[in-house]
Amino acid sequence: MTVVRAGSIDEVDGKSGIAHVLEHMMFKRTETMKEGEFSRIIGSLGGQENAFTSREITGYHQQVHKDHLETIIKLEADRMQNLVFKEEDFKKEIQVVLQERLLRTDDNPKGRAYETLFAQAFQASPIRRPIIGWRNDILSLELSDAKEWYDQWYVPNNITVIIAGAVESKTVVNLIEKYYGATNRASLPRRKPQTEPSQVGQRRIKLSAPAENKFFLKLWKAPVISEDSGDMVYENDKVRQVVAMGVLGVLLGDEDTGILIKKLVRESQKAVSISIGSSWMSRGPGYFVIDATPSAGVSIEELESEIQHEIKNVLRARLPEKIFKYGEEACKS
Repeated sequence: MTVVRAGSIDEVDGKSGIAHVLEHMMFKRTETMKEGEFSRIIGSLGGQENAFTSREITGYHQQVHKDHLETIIKLEADRMQNLVFKEEDFKKEIQVVLQERLLRTDDNPKGRAYETLFAQAFQASPIRRPIIGWRNDILSLELSDAKEWYDQWYVPNNITVIIAGAVESKTVVNLIEKYYGATNRASLPRRKPQTEPSQVGQRRIKLSAPAENKFFLKLWKAPVISEDSGDMVYENDKVRQVVAMGVLGVLLGDEDTGILIKKLVRESQKAVSISIGSSWMSRGPGYFVIDATPSAGVSIEELESEIQHEIKNVLRARLPEKIFKYGEEACKS
């Protein structure tokens, strides 16, 4: 896998979605490869490939037999250094991205809800913007924006190559040197941290959408491990806080033993589903999210109250010690 340390968190207002659009452009053409040739070669080798854009990084991964390792490194290094930008390719991918946004967000009640949640919860941090980008921003992006993003971030000192399998490390190093070694380091844009202002009071928003089931999302600001958090040891207070948050998430939301699942989904059946997500490591602010769908006849207010009650019980430590031990072990794994 080849990881570029740049994602939506590095974008600027008005150009949201450019990291994701560039990911699409990477499958087009280079100075030596025609459109779509990269994917055709991977397929001819019996391999699989994909890519993703996140808030922190953009990743490109392939899975092939070890005998084709050099071919993969050569192909990936080529598009990381020699991508060709054509207006016709760019316009085509903009339409693909807009369709993707339509399916995942605009016509998806849950997708719209999560997008609104982060936009309301965070006021300064770029985490407030959707990874795929705002629709109006996507429509206004230009080919030069994609080229600028590529030139700024797709440079050797901002790329990490991860290789797993039955290969010799010396062979890997030699191949990386062979295909990346001639490219010079580049000065990266200065990342300016945007501190989130202290929140005063609770924020609530109600959305109307043609959803099959009503649901609610609840987000708390939470600690997170970042580059300036210090050593990754339990004695570090920041690390300890994040681990504690992880334990809480397991205690509440584990599919087999989670308290919320056991009591509200399986026993009282007041909820159809409950899930929990949180951020552990990030260059942006941290968060802890509960996603819950009440059963028929149960109001959102009632389920929210029940969840809040169970959380308070956990925080008061009204639980057997073995449950806490399970949570700790689950987080370690």
